[in-house]
Amino acid sequence: MKTDDFISLLASGIAPVDHHTHRKRFSVAVLVGAAGATLIMAMVLGIRRDLAERQSHRSSGQKSPDALFMKKARQMYGNKQITLNKTYAHI
Repeated sequence: MKTDDFISLLASGIAPVDHHTHRKRFSVAVLVGAAGATLIMAMVLGIRRDLAERQSHRSSGQKSPDALFMKKARQMYGNKQITLNKTYAHI
């Protein structure tokens, strides 16, 4: 096969390429990756069951359970500086 014949064979039937294909593929890959990572994290770590309760306290103007716990802890320990670290109160 001659070079000119080979080039004409490769060049036949060429369709125009969309210039935004790489952007579309990358955005789909990022979205699928983010959704997959969120799903895996939810399956491995789980979803906190008290999130709905905390949200209802915030939207209704009531104090959250953490705020009530901190208030009680300050009363018990004489208004010292108390920080809440995970589920433990450190004085």
